[in-house]
Amino acid sequence: MEVAGALSIFQRSQSLYNVRYTKYLGDGDSKAFTSIVENKVYGDHCSVEKLECIGHVMKRMGTRLRRLKTKMRGQKLSDGKPLCGRNRLTEAEIDRLQAYYGLAIRRNLSSVKDMQQAIWAIFLHKLSTDEKPQHGFCPSDSDTWCKFKKAELLGETYHHKNSLPVDVVEAMRPVFRDLANPELLKKSVYMENEQLSDLEKGHVVGPREADWSNRRIGRRLGRSDMVVVRCWQQWIKEQVVLIGIFTTSGKLESDQLGSNELGTVMNWAAIFSNESRFSLNADYQCIRVWKRPGH
Repeated sequence: MEVAGALSIFQRSQSLYNVRYTKYLGDGDSKAFTSIVENKVYGDHCSVEKLECIGHVMKRMGTRLRRLKTKMRGQKLSDGKPLCGRNRLTEAEIDRLQAYYGLAIRRNLSSVKDMQQAIWAIFLHKLSTDEKPQHGFCPSDSDTWCKFKKAELLGETYHHKNSLPVDVVEAMRPVFRDLANPELLKKSVYMENEQLSDLEKGHVVGPREADWSNRRIGRRLGRSDMVVVRCWQQWIKEQVVLIGIFTTSGKLESDQLGSNELGTVMNWAAIFSNESRFSLNADYQCIRVWKRPGH
């Protein structure tokens, strides 16, 4: 039913609304998306791109680690101990790693490279010891989540308490390698053009002028760091442009915007799901379009 419904909506989008849906946000094994691709609803010249729900991608970390626990049950690692147990890969530790993985994606929505670095920062952070700290990928600003980096900024000594045994972390390496794959992560980069309201822009500009970090402002607003960076850079650029205009002409001038051509087929991003809700993050400002039954 879901497959037929989604296919029907895509097939009639041009004839009814003069619109092509170019993006499909769904879970990893969506049969509806497969059907849409196989039927080439918009021909050979317009493809539909599959995006991943961050919530679904995030759960893969927990699923893969629990699968690893099951697979390694009864086996011992090179240190002579099992994968699971106290101070090793417990259910609580899996939940934490899953949450950290989700944050690594959400805080770096505009860059696959930054996502990868943040994911491997989790791995190396858990691998670090007092004798061999490995925090090169951890954030180094004043709002960093890494206590080692924070202690380093304050000139203090940090003693690692939450690290996992080396053999346990190394057993998880294939999971991290797969889930840091750029082909997977790039499907989550779909929030680059989100807009801030005028009020939110004020909450960016004021704190930035007071030397707040981008990360601190982003956490306060529930936005990614890059959204804050772009807002600040745009504000600086606009100030420079305005100063230049007033200096040369003595008054503010504006260019007349051209009108869009009528009759052009628009490309929209469509979201279909058989789930109760999708995790879109606070940065994703979408327009919800509802249709009446039978239309």
